[in-house]
Amino acid sequence: MFNLALQYNCDLDLHLDNWDSAEAFTLPYVAQKTIEYNYQGRVAVSHIASLTHVSDSQAQDAIQLIKNADISVTVLPTRIKLTRVAELLEAEVNIVCGTDNLRDPFIRYGDADLLKALLLLAQLTGYMANRDLERLWQTISNNAAKMLRLPYGINVGNPADLVIFDAYSIPEAILHQTVRLAVFKSGKLVAGTMQGKSLTVETASLGLHTLIL
Repeated sequence: MFNLALQYNCDLDLHLDNWDSAEAFTLPYVAQKTIEYNYQGRVAVSHIASLTHVSDSQAQDAIQLIKNADISVTVLPTRIKLTRVAELLEAEVNIVCGTDNLRDPFIRYGDADLLKALLLLAQLTGYMANRDLERLWQTISNNAAKMLRLPYGINVGNPADLVIFDAYSIPEAILHQTVRLAVFKSGKLVAGTMQGKSLTVETASLGLHTLIL
């Protein structure tokens, strides 16, 4: 896969170690190959549930290795077993919150709403303080953009992709599962409760994927 990625100049996204057992633990191997191929910053892995089943020392070694390899990790809180999210965050690994299979034999429920996934992630990790919720918010905003190697922030020339929430703060948006007032894609209003209403928005210099109002 690394050879193919190099040949076609593609990033790698691997569903990895999605097994509730220490037997399926290929994460260190993938991290080593990432460094070997100089592919730091271009590899993402999802699930890595087996990380919770190896010893603490093995887990810490693996976490340091993926940190050195600059691998992004997508965590799926709707999954039955969650990986070591808190330890990965403390190691400053680029963590992204995502949604998993929906209404199939693996996951019977869900609707792909990232705000709901973020609330579930907060509940499963026990993160309750405002500063912790603000930290988790990065997993669906800055961190996600970094994983996809997309521009992020309010800068001239950035894509005008943003979501406007009816909330005064990040914790309020998460805890109240607040209404999405407007969703913009490339400066065009595509969804939200503002649709159909008169609205004037200057989008030329906006680059937010998420905006709290």
